[in-house]
Amino acid sequence: PLLRYKLRIGDEAGEVMLECCAALLSLAPRRALPVLAQVLEQADDARSEAAALALGQSRHEDALPLLQAFAQRRPVPDRRVALVAMAMLRSPAAISHLVDLVATAPLSLATQAVRALAVHRYDAALLARVREAAQVRDEAALLGECEEAFAGR
Repeated sequence: PLLRYKLRIGDEAGEVMLECCAALLSLAPRRALPVLAQVLEQADDARSEAAALALGQSRHEDALPLLQAFAQRRPVPDRRVALVAMAMLRSPAAISHLVDLVATAPLSLATQAVRALAVHRYDAALLARVREAAQVRDEAALLGECEEAFAGR
């Protein structure tokens, strides 16, 4: 109850909100998902982004639909946190969704998906998938972004 209360009243420090969300997920994952789904719908960016990142860290299989819905409600320029949270899930479905965005989404969103997937820059197989998706579009800017994002490999 105390964690849910803290989520409702908020905190100036985003790290505090992230830790509250993460603690709630670790203590009662099934009961925490609806609570965090409500937090994702709030207009308060700090709380909703903290909830998204906590869901990504949780690697909970039911987090992907929540994060996808969260991303859809945000304007394209503000989807970065949602996409990074999806990448953090490390689930095949989340990775496939992001690779699909690279192949089919508008360029700005595809670029954000590439940057989100770059958290896995040391995964050679994923790099090959991302490159392939970018090459399907035949856009030099996206291919350049792919190479730059995965450069630390």
